[in-house]
Amino acid sequence: MRRIAVVVAALSFCVVGGEARATTLGSCDAAEARAVLNAYLVAFKRGQYTDLQALFATKPEFLWYAVSPPFGRTGERAKNRLALLSYWRARHAKRETLNLVRFNFASTQERDGALLANFNGQIIRKANDLPSEHRGFKATLRCGAGATQFIVLSIGTKI
Repeated sequence: MRRIAVVVAALSFCVVGGEARATTLGSCDAAEARAVLNAYLVAFKRGQYTDLQALFATKPEFLWYAVSPPFGRTGERAKNRLALLSYWRARHAKRETLNLVRFNFASTQERDGALLANFNGQIIRKANDLPSEHRGFKATLRCGAGATQFIVLSIGTKI
């Protein structure tokens, strides 16, 4: 069974056998958000599709995974959770990489009985068919029930 573990202070986030699990004090704070973002970036870089799938909530919690053009996912396509795997595979075929430049934690809020973490920042997106570009991103995590998962991840246009 494959394991990815990211340890940040009192936080341990793991993806085990395709299932996202988080053990925290239930804070949904900056450390937890950063750990989940890092797990996403590592899984994306390594093409670990099962791990990537586990980091994203399913419907009805999942809202969107959007990437601005070129080679993006926008509009209704961004809301299609089932198409994530084929999108990631297509981008890995072009050797796409995402590297974190800046991370800004915005807030924690309670909604529908769950804690949400909102954050944003800047990444560098690069691929064989895409020059290196600094892009802004924003994300929302849903924390709780033993898993912390993205409900929104949006990678914007060139900065």
